[in-house]
Amino acid sequence: QMVDRILEAFSHAYCKANPNDFSSPSIVHGIAFAVVILNTDAHSQSLKNIPKMTRDQFIANTRSLDGCKELTNEFLGSIYDQITASEIVHQVNKHDEGNMYHDAIKEGWMKKKA
Repeated sequence: QMVDRILEAFSHAYCKANPNDFSSPSIVHGIAFAVVILNTDAHSQSLKNIPKMTRDQFIANTRSLDGCKELTNEFLGSIYDQITASEIVHQVNKHDEGNMYHDAIKEGWMKKKA
C-alpha cells in the first residue's frame, strides 16, 4: 500500500508538471508500477531462480493497463531495455546509513485519508 500511495502521488505530480505527456495520472501510475515490478523481477537476488519477464511480456502487460492505447511498443521496449540493463537502486548517503527517510521534513503526508 505504501508503494502504491507513493506512485499515486508521483503520478499526479508528474501529470501536473508535464500535462502534455500522458492523458491521465492512471497511465503514469501504471507505467511507474510496471517499472517497479520489472526492476524487482530483473535484479532481485531472491528471484534469481525464477524465469525473468521477457521484453514482449512487459510490453503486453503494460499496454493492457487501463486501455493504454497511447503507449507504443517502442516506448515500452525502451523502458524494458533501460531497466534490465541498469538496476534502479537507493543511493546510500554517508549521512543516512541507508535510511531514505533519515532527514524527512514532512510527517504523515503518506497516511491514508479518512
